[in-house]
Amino acid sequence: MPCAADAPISFPSPPAPRRPRARIPRAGRLPRAPRGGQGTRTIQRRSSIPDTHADRQRAAEAARKAAQQRFAQRPGPDDPAVQARLAEQVSLAAARAARHAAQEEARRQAAEAQAAEAARQAALRAAEEAEARARAEAERQAALRAAEEAAREALAATERAALLDADKKQRALALLAEQKAARDARYAARKARKG
Repeated sequence: MPCAADAPISFPSPPAPRRPRARIPRAGRLPRAPRGGQGTRTIQRRSSIPDTHADRQRAAEAARKAAQQRFAQRPGPDDPAVQARLAEQVSLAAARAARHAAQEEARRQAAEAQAAEAARQAALRAAEEAEARARAEAERQAALRAAEEAAREALAATERAALLDADKKQRALALLAEQKAARDARYAARKARKG
């Protein structure tokens, strides 16, 4: 349980500094002339400043009455000047609304034109991509055909080479057989001479 010794110590706050009272010139006093000889105005007696509380109340009442009179003297809603001003305001509002509507229509048309242009650009890009894909497919097919043709030509060349090799082998074997037959005939003729 907290005791009184644990409570924070509070000191009284220092008093606020006093503001100097505004000096209200009283009737009969003249305001001080500007220094340095700069004032060329004539100094008048300031007797319109109220002296007492009653004077200030009378001045406030007079100001209220003057404001009420100004308010009462304002033209009513059926006054031709007020009607003309209202008609002008209505026409200005209608013109402003027409301007806003025209601006909105122009913005809408610009947005539609922009959307149409974007769609046209997208269609152009899609057509270019399709054309590029078709070109790539045609090139791939041409490359496949060229590879098949090259393979056929290589096979034909291999077959021709094999046929040529077989023909060469047959001719070489025939040549060897002829040479052996000629050697055997020479051998037999020599043996027949010797023997």
